Amino acid sequence: MISLPPGVTINYEVTVVVNDMPEDFLAWWQEIGGLISYGEYYDAKGRVTKTPILRYGVGRSSHKSAGNPEFLIRFRGEDAGVALMMLMRWTDLVVGHNMKEVEYIKELHNA
Repeated sequence: MISLPPGVTINYEVTVVVNDMPEDFLAWWQEIGGLISYGEYYDAKGRVTKTPILRYGVGRSSHKSAGNPEFLIRFRGEDAGVALMMLMRWTDLVVGHNMKEVEYIKELHNA
């Protein structure tokens, strides 16, 4: 995994919002040691929809937003390196995140 810069620690739950989970992303998730299960729910038209539920380590499971295709993926603070790797590898899928440290690192490189 990617280590954080020296002196940077994360002591909060890292959340990443993605707009899709294609098959290559799910395959990558399993390669890095993440767990995938599938849940079913009924959409507004009464159709059964199967959705992936992701979990990394002992973090909380992902959550699908109602009414739109976005997923909230959660990481514990000690797994922030995995979240950082995900942000770097899957930039086209990421809609948002709460890692302030990434924005700080971007500011350092732009200065």
